[in-house]
Amino acid sequence: MKVTFAQIGNYSIAVKDLIEKLGCQFVPADQTNVQTVQQGVKMAPETICFPCKVNLGNYLSAIEKGADTILMFDSQGQCRFRYYGMLQRKILKEYGHKVSFVIFSAKSFLSQLDKLNKISAFKKYLLIRFVWKKAKLIELIEQSAWHFRPREATEGQTDKLVKVLFAKLADIDKIKKLKEFKTEIEQSFRKITIDSQRQILKIGLIGEIFTVIDSYTNQQLENMLGKMGVEVHRDLTLTAFVKHSLNPWHDKGIRKKARGYLNYIVGGHGLESVVEMLHYAKSGYDGVIHLWPFGCMPEVTVRPILEKIKNEHNIALLGLSLDEQTGQAGIKTRLEAFVDLMKSKKQAKKSL
Repeated sequence: MKVTFAQIGNYSIAVKDLIEKLGCQFVPADQTNVQTVQQGVKMAPETICFPCKVNLGNYLSAIEKGADTILMFDSQGQCRFRYYGMLQRKILKEYGHKVSFVIFSAKSFLSQLDKLNKISAFKKYLLIRFVWKKAKLIELIEQSAWHFRPREATEGQTDKLVKVLFAKLADIDKIKKLKEFKTEIEQSFRKITIDSQRQILKIGLIGEIFTVIDSYTNQQLENMLGKMGVEVHRDLTLTAFVKHSLNPWHDKGIRKKARGYLNYIVGGHGLESVVEMLHYAKSGYDGVIHLWPFGCMPEVTVRPILEKIKNEHNIALLGLSLDEQTGQAGIKTRLEAFVDLMKSKKQAKKSL
């Protein structure tokens, strides 16, 4: 099999290992860019979610390099994402591309691995353990960057270090080396010179998982905020999403936390957005940024609830709907205005 997958932030490093350690030939999709998105837009239905269009563009670039099998993850949730596999297979077939799909969910992961290569239960355990730990290190690098980027004394230090660390992480193929590398990550970030006098704002990032995680889709939002003196926090990660999917009590737990604001599941990550907004509002954050693909029903449904929480807790809230027309210049302008608003609110609180 010649296997590919759609790019999803920095997690592509771990998914590549999953494919290669199963003995399959990995065919990389092009890094998401204007051209790949345009190709996806041409093939996709006009009103489908933006992530679906991005995925199709990724797939097409890999198919042109010889990929015959597509690996994708299914949320099994109450939104259109659960139909992506069937829809994308149909679209690609109509355009003359005959490819197989191997569709994983958190609950069917082990059985679906056999479609790529049948290995023993013990080897599956070792493989999943390795990929999981690599994904956790990806998140450690990202979270460390969120903390140090707004505090760095010399602009660009954090970005250079992140690039180096991800390159090193991509080359690690033994779990023992991953344990050693975690220490290296922590020590490397501590070497960054920080400006301890700088006033830092804290924001929480919430919304639909793909737009929150994928840096191309959200126009490098986390990097831009860091350079504006804002420390980003994000509860929604790929490993957190998997753990929630495997936890039979997760839905009951988040409904309890959202009680009084939203008492039922609206699909996607709508309920999680409400719970995370409440958490950031009660934890003294300066603001919250809500991201969603244009037309995403679950996230649009909870918008009035997020506004209600914003008014009750006097916290700044910025909503950004993303699609193929979204440009970095427009996002940057809105972020700058949002940061100025948070600074004004913080200064006003100090004056009281």
